[in-house]
Amino acid sequence: MRIGIDARFWDSTWQGIDRYTGEIIMHLGKFDRKNTYCIFARNDAHIPKLPMNFHLVRVSYRWYGFSEQITWPLLLRKYKLDLMHFTHFNVPLLYRQPFVVTIHDLILLHSRGTHLSTLNPAFFAAKYAVYKVVLSSAVRRASKIITISQYSRKDIERYYPAIRDKITVIYNGITSGEGITDDVARSFTFPQKFALYVGNAYPHKNLDFLLKEFHAWAQDHRDCDLVLIGKRDAFYASLEQRYPSDKYKHFHFTGLVDDATLMRAYREARLFIMPSLHEGFGMPVLEAMSAGTAVLAAQAGATPEIAGDGALYFEPHNSQDFQTKLSIAFNDVKTRDVLRERGYKRVQLFSWMKAAQQHHALYSEFKNQYNA
Repeated sequence: MRIGIDARFWDSTWQGIDRYTGEIIMHLGKFDRKNTYCIFARNDAHIPKLPMNFHLVRVSYRWYGFSEQITWPLLLRKYKLDLMHFTHFNVPLLYRQPFVVTIHDLILLHSRGTHLSTLNPAFFAAKYAVYKVVLSSAVRRASKIITISQYSRKDIERYYPAIRDKITVIYNGITSGEGITDDVARSFTFPQKFALYVGNAYPHKNLDFLLKEFHAWAQDHRDCDLVLIGKRDAFYASLEQRYPSDKYKHFHFTGLVDDATLMRAYREARLFIMPSLHEGFGMPVLEAMSAGTAVLAAQAGATPEIAGDGALYFEPHNSQDFQTKLSIAFNDVKTRDVLRERGYKRVQLFSWMKAAQQHHALYSEFKNQYNA
């Protein structure tokens, strides 16, 4: 079977969809030598060496653009694919061959508003309308829909009840930090005692709440800092303007860091905080647990489903509850020890190899139905 995989996000931020795409492809390459794969990646992406049956195809089509909708499907047809796997909702409207699509979450449908974008409001409204059309078309036409949690599955079913039978939940894995040593990242200095957040600064991440409440709490805990790691964009720039370093000395915005520095941050942090209101999966939570770091998380989205009893939870809009739980998690060694032990057990449930095998089984299921 000839299978195409949309890998245009691969090597863009090494977060979220990027990490998901790369891990699935690399793990498929470890055991599938029968199928032929066409991996469609950007011209500037740094892609590791792939097995002989994986053919790298360089493309210039950016996501969410006109070329993606018009010329991208024309190129795909040339490869005579039996099945195409789009790793995000942005399936070209003109693509009419069999495909599988991964819908990671429906966060934009949850929290519509111009605050979600730095675009002109009119342009954002037009782009949002296109998003809804493309998403609806993708879920309606897909042979199968992959999503990454039961939380996201219920969301998809709520908005698109007619396609519930096409949905398969395949959990993401956990990326190992093995082989990454602190020596690689010595040049980066972290505070002596700090809590950590890793991820983007989109509004649903609830970072305004986190910064406001951590600042209030820190007035009685002057030696405790908060480190935020994530790609510097307009949303992070806005946060840094509202919380300038000369006034909020306990906040440290690092921007993106390499894997070695990230793993070191997880290991050195006293606590990892996930304040998100809507989360389709929440990979950083598992990464923190894998590094032996206690987790404090909002009781919201897919986080309780993924973290289970390996996290201490707070009500996402409750200032008193957050500060109380923060004090417990930051200051109580026994609580952190219990959370670390539970976290270690929890991460054992998630594996990129298992996820790749489930993807392979889904591709094979399509092949069997097609041949029948």
